[in-house]
Amino acid sequence: MLRSLLAAVILLMATSSYAETIHLETINYLYDLGHATAFDFEAGSTHQCGSKMYRVVSTDLEVLKRKYSMLLTAVVSGKKVIVDAGDCYGNRRLVDWTRIYN
Repeated sequence: MLRSLLAAVILLMATSSYAETIHLETINYLYDLGHATAFDFEAGSTHQCGSKMYRVVSTDLEVLKRKYSMLLTAVVSGKKVIVDAGDCYGNRRLVDWTRIYN
C-alpha cells in the first residue's frame, strides 16, 4: 500500500513539474511588473497555462537584468528566441533560461 502511494506521488510530481524548450518567432512586448524579482513578456501562441504570457523570475538582480536585456535586444533587432519554460504561475509560463538566434 505504501509503495503504491509513493509511486503515485512520484508520478504526480513528475507530470506536474516539467520543462520544455520553446522556439518563439517574435516577442510581442515586455512588461515590467514593478517587482525587483520578475518581469513578463508575451510571445508565440497560447500555451497550456491559458495565455501567451511568460514570466521570468530570479532572486539574483544581475541575472534578471541580463535576461531582460537579452529579450529586449530580441524585440529591437527582430531576432527569434528560445526559452526553457516550465510550470504555470497562474496563466503565465515560468521561464528558466533564454537564448537569442537568427
